[in-house]
Amino acid sequence: MGPSITKISPAKGETYANGSLGDLARRSNKSATIDRTSLLSERSEWEDAEYRHAYAEAAVEQGIAWQIRVNRQARGLSQQNLAQQLGTRQSAISRLEDPEHGSYSLPTLLRIAKSFDCALMVRFVPYSWLAWEAQHLGPADLYAAPYSEEIHHDALRK
Repeated sequence: MGPSITKISPAKGETYANGSLGDLARRSNKSATIDRTSLLSERSEWEDAEYRHAYAEAAVEQGIAWQIRVNRQARGLSQQNLAQQLGTRQSAISRLEDPEHGSYSLPTLLRIAKSFDCALMVRFVPYSWLAWEAQHLGPADLYAAPYSEEIHHDALRK
């Protein structure tokens, strides 16, 4: 059995609807929100809700596929190597790296993150964040350093 972890949750008394968490979200990093929001004006096609939702879905499917490939390659792993680490077949990794495949489960993504020794975050975000992310899709933007690399880099700065 693994270590006991306390789950992160809002403090008692905080609410999700019209309460303090919403107020906090509106106040947090206002200038960054303004900068990201200005990117929306460049995407007039997003005014169509159907288009906007389809774009968001495609961004998730393609973005995950690209991130898996970039992070696998950056770690010097072949699809076969990663498949062995995950206890699956190379063809499964090939499907995960195919932007057209688009079928991911959280348990699978968590196993991949564990194999890469990085974190997985799944969040609801405003469209302004998606617009910003759409401009940051290069390999350096998609690479998630393993914990050991972050600690080593941090130690060098001290």
